[in-house]
Amino acid sequence: MRGYIQQVRRQLVGRADTLIGWLLMLGATAGYALTLEPTASFWDCGEFIAVSCGLQVGHPPGAPFYQLLAHLFSLLSGGNAMAAAWCCNLLSAIAGGGTVMFLYWSAMLLPVKRFTRAEQRLGALVGALCYLFCDTAWFSAVESEVYSL
Repeated sequence: MRGYIQQVRRQLVGRADTLIGWLLMLGATAGYALTLEPTASFWDCGEFIAVSCGLQVGHPPGAPFYQLLAHLFSLLSGGNAMAAAWCCNLLSAIAGGGTVMFLYWSAMLLPVKRFTRAEQRLGALVGALCYLFCDTAWFSAVESEVYSL
């Protein structure tokens, strides 16, 4: 079964598309990381950082998977409480970059018969870049929020 899925994926998405997706992720993550919030920002971000660092329970409905991942990223701070917020925010930046990558790959998997492969690639690239630079996605990717994940 696994071999069949890989074979179908190779037929639908080529090596160039895989490379473009990974380059989009690296570029998006770098852009998000350069504009990352250094500390806790307004609303729930401070709560998510505090809950994740202490492995506590957040307000309902909570986000237990996000909090576990953020706890792993908070361990990168080496016990420095001032750096823990930046490390937790870094999780959102990496998740935002992954979202851009998967958006491009998903658009490339759509069966479009009236466009050439190059036109489909350009459309998927424009769509992924539009998402990358929209303010809602950007603000979710530079602070500790679950939306980018």
